[in-house]
Amino acid sequence: MSNYALWNNNTNEIEFGPTSLPLWWVDSNGVRHDDFSLKSELELNSLDWYEVAEVYSGLDLSNMQFKEITNTTTELVDNKIHQNHVISWKPLEEIKELKNNTINDFRDNNIYLNITYGGVEFDGQARTQSNLGDTISAILVLNKLNVPIDSIPWISHSDVIYVLSFLEIMDWGLKWQNYVKICWHVARSHKDYILSLTDEEQIIGYDFSTGWPDTDLGGSIASIS
Repeated sequence: MSNYALWNNNTNEIEFGPTSLPLWWVDSNGVRHDDFSLKSELELNSLDWYEVAEVYSGLDLSNMQFKEITNTTTELVDNKIHQNHVISWKPLEEIKELKNNTINDFRDNNIYLNITYGGVEFDGQARTQSNLGDTISAILVLNKLNVPIDSIPWISHSDVIYVLSFLEIMDWGLKWQNYVKICWHVARSHKDYILSLTDEEQIIGYDFSTGWPDTDLGGSIASIS
């Protein structure tokens, strides 16, 4: 649906709008016009209402999160109000920050991907990571108290219970911890490269999807081998 605006011929600028056409309108002479939204373009123009066209110059409209409208002018051209917008790059440091925030989101998504250990897929959620860490800590405490822990049942992503030995749990935990560390390291490397760039197009087009660790951590589970 097109937007319209009331044009002020004295100031050569929009007086009201842009907006969708109201159902009725009271003009500057105090005359009420009912069924206003049903009027023809010619009738609307006679009351100084015109369709609004958005006109853009400068940069294109792609990747607008890195760009901004730096100037807007209005003019009446062939019975249509043109809102002329000039699009420019945002400040370079802001573009870098936006790109690096995207890398942070990608990193966080990778950190919480489902993890495969011993050929079994396990949930990669923060809750699972926390539970694994708590389990390992509890086992270490029990070992100090000479309470042997031979095996630990763990539910896979597909809700199947697998029995892991103490050493397997420890190995899984260490491998997962290393996986997370690598994710942070890779993200830092990509972000440092972004900070070194001085061209907006290079920053936006930079592919940071490479170098991330495999979610298959290897390892083995003796109870299923």
